[in-house]
Amino acid sequence: MAQDKAETRQLPPYVPWRTFRNFIDGLRSNMPMRIDKGLMGSMSGATQGQLISALRFMGLITDNGTPTQRLRDFVKADGEARTELMSDLFFAAYRPIIDAAKGETEEANFLDNGTYRQLSEAFAATSASGDTLRKCVAFFLLMAKDAGITLSPHFHVRGARAASAPRRRRAGGRSAETIEDEEEDDDEGGAAPTVDALRTRYIEMLMEKAKEHTEDGALLDRIEKLLGYDEQP
Repeated sequence: MAQDKAETRQLPPYVPWRTFRNFIDGLRSNMPMRIDKGLMGSMSGATQGQLISALRFMGLITDNGTPTQRLRDFVKADGEARTELMSDLFFAAYRPIIDAAKGETEEANFLDNGTYRQLSEAFAATSASGDTLRKCVAFFLLMAKDAGITLSPHFHVRGARAASAPRRRRAGGRSAETIEDEEEDDDEGGAAPTVDALRTRYIEMLMEKAKEHTEDGALLDRIEKLLGYDEQP
């Protein structure tokens, strides 16, 4: 069991990139002594685990959750300095995968001209497979984009099949951003939101709008009606 956990920690990040980035941005105001799931209350248990694993892989926290100096420096950085630090994080974390993928060729040749098939095979070598592999590649591509790193134009999802995927129909032309959008709002494993959940979200949205337009009587009436305040006893 301990061995399985150790292997899991070695998987490249497959949490949604925006979730990872937004969590780190949220640490700017106050860096906690330890990064743990207690700081991720709004996320599902699965996403919490993926985020912790990603932070470890990137060298931003220790095994017991203590923030590293790398994380402290990155959180404080802005503008070009932040982009440069993100680039350093990218290459430091993904160096073994890049080295394995390029083989005997020059690194620049692989990063500039490699194919999605080669990239997915490199991630498959880390034991990632299926949807996890697809998410690993999406995280890799989106982090590189935010870090200002230019990669091969062939590192895209459209028409490509993961190295471990079965030979069925061709993928439907989804970019890394599209995968990210699908994963970001699918925190509970794909279950559709209930009517009550949608109603609650709608009311919360109206309440936020009401804070900005306190004199909008029609808006306040709509909120009261949704809350059932206009019902007769």
